[in-house]
Amino acid sequence: MARLIKDVGEDLEKLNEDERPERVLFVTITDGEENASREYTNEMLKELIKEQEDVYSWNFTYIGANQDAFNSASKFGGRYDKSLNYTA
Repeated sequence: MARLIKDVGEDLEKLNEDERPERVLFVTITDGEENASREYTNEMLKELIKEQEDVYSWNFTYIGANQDAFNSASKFGGRYDKSLNYTA
């Protein structure tokens, strides 16, 4: 997630202001497997998300299968009202 947030942010930064989208919706859909990043901690991801939300008004949604998506999202700053559980 962190790498993609950074990549998309850098790509948008290269665009002229009038070419940038009005809104960015970042949706994560996961089964919760393989969450062992060696590059980013949950705290680092939380800071990235907070900056994108506060400065650039990005919207983040977390959808998790076979897990407590609300608890999982909260570990990196995901909001309860923008999280959803589903059964695979």
